[in-house]
Amino acid sequence: MPPATLVSVEEYLRTTSDPDCEFVDGEIVERPKGERGHSTVQAMLVAFFMHRRKELRIRVKPEFRLQTGASRYRVPDVLIEDSSTDIERILRTPPLLCIEILSPEDTHARILVKVQEYLDFGVPCIWTIDPATEQAWIHTRSTNGDCLSHAVHEGILTTPDNRLTIPLAELFAE
Repeated sequence: MPPATLVSVEEYLRTTSDPDCEFVDGEIVERPKGERGHSTVQAMLVAFFMHRRKELRIRVKPEFRLQTGASRYRVPDVLIEDSSTDIERILRTPPLLCIEILSPEDTHARILVKVQEYLDFGVPCIWTIDPATEQAWIHTRSTNGDCLSHAVHEGILTTPDNRLTIPLAELFAE
C-alpha cells in the first residue's frame, strides 16, 4: 500500500465530499457511506431528538465536524450539544453525546479508536449502534479514566445523567 499523502488542516477544511471525510494527523480519512440500516437509524435518532430539542435544551447535528485536537477532526454520525453552548462553525467544545452508527464495513476496533478519542476530548458519553444486529453500546469514562463500555440489547440507551434517552424498540421500529 502506498504511503498516505499528508495535507494541511487548511487544505482539509477547504475540501468537500459526500459523506464528509475526517482528518487525522495530516491524513484525510474517508468515512463509509451509509446504507439503508445506517441511514434509517440516523434519521430516527435525528427525528427523535429534534422533536424534543426544546424541552431537552439541545441542538442535534447529523454529520457535523468536531475538532478533537489540533490536527484531528471527526464527523460523528450524530452529535448532540447543549443549546447554551456557543454556536461554532466547527465544534471545538465537547458535546453532550456523540453517536456512531456502524456501517457493514465498520469494525468495533475502528469505532473504539474514535470512542477513545471522543472520551479523551471530553465527550462524557458515546453511543455506538449496529443496525445489522440491533445492538447498541454505551461508552463513558470511569473515575480512574478508563473507557467503560456496556452493551444494551434491549431497553433504553441513555446518558449517565439520564438527560438523553431513547428506547431501542423505538430506534429499530423501522
